[in-house]
Amino acid sequence: MNTQNKTGRNTLSLMVSSALVTGFGLGCSSLAWSQVALEEIIVTAQKRAQSVQDVPIAITALTQEALVVNRVVSVSDLSGLAPNVSVRPASGGTNIPAFTIRGRTSYGVVAGADKQVSIYLDGVYIGSPRGSMFTLPDIASLEVLRGPQGTLFGRNATAGAVNITTRDPSGEFGFQQDAGFGSNNHFRTRTTIESPAVGDFSGYLSYTQEERDGDVKNLGGGTVWNMQGFGMGSHAAPERMRDTDIDSIFFAGAWEPRDDFKATYKYDRSTDEGSPDANVLVSVYPPGSGPFAPVLETLLATNPALAASATYPSIARPDSTYNAYTAFREQTAEGHSLTLNWEINDQFTFKNITAYRETDVWMPTDISGISIGPVGQATADTYNTKLVYPPLQKTIDSGALAGFGIPPGTPASIVAPLLGVNTAAGTDAFCAVCSNSWNEGDQFSNEAQLNYESDFMTVTLGALYFEQDEVAGSPPGGPGTLSFTLYEASPNGYVVPAGPESVYTVDAKSYAGYVQSEFHVTPDLDLVAGYRLTRDERDTSVKLGTAPKYTGNSAAYDDTKGSYLLGANYSLADNMLLYAKFSTAFVTGGNIAGLAFDPEEVESWEVGMKGDFLDDRLRANVSLYDATYKDPQTAQSGRNIAGFENFGVLIVPLGGDIESQGLEAELTALPMDGLTLNAALGYSDDSYTEYSKMIGNSVGGNIYPNSDYLPTLSPEWNGSVSANYETAPLFDNAFMAFNVSGIWRDTMRLEPNPGRAAAVPQFGATEFSPAGWVWNARAALTGLKVGNFEGEVALWGRNLTDNDDPTYALNFGAAVSTNYLEERTFGVDFSLKY
Repeated sequence: MNTQNKTGRNTLSLMVSSALVTGFGLGCSSLAWSQVALEEIIVTAQKRAQSVQDVPIAITALTQEALVVNRVVSVSDLSGLAPNVSVRPASGGTNIPAFTIRGRTSYGVVAGADKQVSIYLDGVYIGSPRGSMFTLPDIASLEVLRGPQGTLFGRNATAGAVNITTRDPSGEFGFQQDAGFGSNNHFRTRTTIESPAVGDFSGYLSYTQEERDGDVKNLGGGTVWNMQGFGMGSHAAPERMRDTDIDSIFFAGAWEPRDDFKATYKYDRSTDEGSPDANVLVSVYPPGSGPFAPVLETLLATNPALAASATYPSIARPDSTYNAYTAFREQTAEGHSLTLNWEINDQFTFKNITAYRETDVWMPTDISGISIGPVGQATADTYNTKLVYPPLQKTIDSGALAGFGIPPGTPASIVAPLLGVNTAAGTDAFCAVCSNSWNEGDQFSNEAQLNYESDFMTVTLGALYFEQDEVAGSPPGGPGTLSFTLYEASPNGYVVPAGPESVYTVDAKSYAGYVQSEFHVTPDLDLVAGYRLTRDERDTSVKLGTAPKYTGNSAAYDDTKGSYLLGANYSLADNMLLYAKFSTAFVTGGNIAGLAFDPEEVESWEVGMKGDFLDDRLRANVSLYDATYKDPQTAQSGRNIAGFENFGVLIVPLGGDIESQGLEAELTALPMDGLTLNAALGYSDDSYTEYSKMIGNSVGGNIYPNSDYLPTLSPEWNGSVSANYETAPLFDNAFMAFNVSGIWRDTMRLEPNPGRAAAVPQFGATEFSPAGWVWNARAALTGLKVGNFEGEVALWGRNLTDNDDPTYALNFGAAVSTNYLEERTFGVDFSLKY
């Protein structure tokens, strides 16, 4: 709406969000005891600064105080903080965030394909999702935009966008030292030094280090893997899974030679040497396990927790797992950006953002939850898994080896040598399904924006150039995905042989121009129209095999597509905005390994209301949406696709549309001095109109009766609640701040094929993750006077009820592995600020 008619507004769409809901509401020092109204939050969701309550977008905006209270330091911490939004690390340990927003899941795990949720850092689009869960120490605000954002945020924003903004230098001397200690040997320190302005220059530097032991013991910890044959050295498996070891540095410098011009340079670098989330084997189905049926049959016979019975045991998070084929992550993310802001006059402003980023990731990991070294070892630990492989005098009568020319009934002692298996127990190491994920990528972008504002109209005009070079897959010369493999021992560890490698190379360029206009028809009515035209050029190649007999595929893709938005905003009262819009967006098409896929397109209707009531003590935001995704792209394992068995992961067209409808409601209330209450509720109804046989086969559609393919990782209902209370000053300016928040979701489908789940009890156990809550809390004594410093002491706890339900399940046709939330953690934080 026309901001000239909104000067009396006192708004805080505080997290117009459910984020509020988790206590994002006001950070621990954001409320004054005498506050009588919710505060105003400024966002840049439309490429210019606006009150969040004036933006006709379903958006969750987290302020700096809210980020501290909720311990949000990367996009991985956003799950459940906004209606119909969840985030989890994708399998493989490469720090790829897997988003689900309004029923559409975005993985981004396939090199040469894009994702449905865009991530922006200080206005810079982050192209490769690998390593994009890096930590930043100085996030000023974080916005989650739900629904298509194709006009202003470009391609690859069909489900939504995440907009991260770091703070600019203040030009005043400052110093801050934070330190935190917690369970699992958690330690975090952050040091920030800010210089006073020197002439026209100002800046600050921050350094953060965080370490924490993982929450699940690795029973294969210490196993050494010899990867020298393809230049990756030797690596010992971590003793615990989900270790944290992160170092990050951030610098911001500003040059402001006059009031109407400012140049800001920012540099960030983050290194991550932690271990991946635990992958836990929870069910086994031997008939589908091929030549290694004896291994899994023996596993079942020796482990009651994996017994093949119709009544399956608990699938709760265990205390330990077998992830022997795992190493510590080697990840570096580094970026530079230069932003020029020029206020040309009262009506025109100009911005230019030039940026360059690099990411390197190396992560060997077990994704099946069953890699053991050496075979034959036994343990009485919590997980109590015992694996004994040949020389078992066991008859193989399943006929699973017929494809190897080995007749049914052949004794295992004869089969083992034929398969290259060392029959001496305790000599070989075993992995069911493991991967060697590797990536090197860089990107360059330049975006220019011109904004115009008058009584009649507001216009945002922009142009973008983006280029990206990426090599991903297995390390050069090394194998990619390893299935049911045994490894021989050597003096330097178990030998992982070179090849067959699976390397994806991507060279991409994108050119775009966009315009969005708001026409202020009356003081209360705006009409909105926006359009973006994008040209994508992309060359992809795949190299598969072992030198010198490589096989490969190269493909070029180029296309020009448009996306648009039409809407109307109406101010029903000074503090109530009604809006309706129709918007489109798309994800770039491509061709990987000879399998072509069209652009994914979405068309979406949305209507909403944002209002402040009771003298700005109550905020209510509601949105309804309907979206249709055409030609949706899905990530599928190549081993499930006929003709592509030797490829890692591919993009496969779904073969039908995805229909999604839902609602989102958010409430924020200030019922009394010092107390803020938040609540949010989301509903999402998602369905596939049809799916291709290629997809159906990947879930056993040609094997099990009553097979289907259904959406996963999208609970029908979800919500959150929180309460924030600040006391009156206790002494001097010191006061107590309390926060309690709960995130809830309905039952969530993990298994896409109900026919497979019904036919195999072991698979049925992980068909759904049960409904449940995750509770967090924080109590802080803040405003302490320590000499010339202001201090704070805070106690915190996360996942207080220790929710141990699975958040993801991966079915390999012979076994299912799962991932989980981190166990209950608690700690204390100290802060001194000058």
